[in-house]
Amino acid sequence: MDTNPGLMAMTFTVNYDKNALTFKKYNLGIFTDYTIVDHPELGYVSFVNCESYNKTYEGLIFSIEFQVKEKATPGFHPISIKNIRPEQYGDSMSGCFADWSRSTIYAEVKNGGVTVGESCLNTDHIYGNWTTVTEPTCEGTGVESRSCINCGHSESRDIPASGHDFESFWTIDQKASFGISGIMSRHCKNCSAVTDKTTFSASDANQNNFENNISTTVKEQDFDKLKKTTDSEIKAEQPNKTIDKNNEPESKPSTVNSKITEKTADDIISTIKKADSLPLRIYRYLFGNDGKSGVISKITSVFSRYGEENKWNIMSITSLLGFILMI
Repeated sequence: MDTNPGLMAMTFTVNYDKNALTFKKYNLGIFTDYTIVDHPELGYVSFVNCESYNKTYEGLIFSIEFQVKEKATPGFHPISIKNIRPEQYGDSMSGCFADWSRSTIYAEVKNGGVTVGESCLNTDHIYGNWTTVTEPTCEGTGVESRSCINCGHSESRDIPASGHDFESFWTIDQKASFGISGIMSRHCKNCSAVTDKTTFSASDANQNNFENNISTTVKEQDFDKLKKTTDSEIKAEQPNKTIDKNNEPESKPSTVNSKITEKTADDIISTIKKADSLPLRIYRYLFGNDGKSGVISKITSVFSRYGEENKWNIMSITSLLGFILMI
């Protein structure tokens, strides 16, 4: 304020764009007896001073600090002084300034404003080129990102999986041998996946003139069993599958040599002892069987009681008798 004729009272508003600015605080000036209130919903700050006693101070009455909102539209945003009773006086400053005698003092007001520049907060980011962070694989997505050249803000996006690129020829993974089939398949150029898995025999290799060795390549026209499919992709190294025995049919025992029954020596002796021929029945009667004593054993035990010198004679006679019966 300058050229002060002697003010006693002042009342007015400081209007601002509430969509672009936020009131933060005010700072004291040459007058200290006044009231300042922010009305953010209406977009103005009201100022009231009633007891200045015709002071003729000149200088800064007060100052206000605003903060520019992050999403404020770039451009000029006016800040203006207006009548505190616009419904009565409109844009006129009538009644806003008065001296001690209540005479109206008409003030010349110069309005100003705030110019908001463009930034990444109120305009679009300006990004650089996309840079690959993680390369995609045959089955997995990759990641690429880019950054704003003004503020460094970054964003990222997925790179689609590249998909398998299989060779046009087959490669032998397992050679064929006597009674065991060989395995060949088409390998992916970029990973360990394979497709069109095919079995072959050593005879197939011989008849179609390709080497029966691991890593040997075989073209489709060289082997009539080779066919390309689109839904037979498998991994080169599959984990062992867990078989649910409750859902799997029981395997049947092999019938090879099923008629051959192995017998131990004890089984054979037991069978002979249980044979039902007449000589063997006599043998069992004389010498016993399955832990039971025979007649000879009983006779021996009886005669042994009559003297040790007769024991071996009795044993010799009974043994000779048994031998004759066996013949």
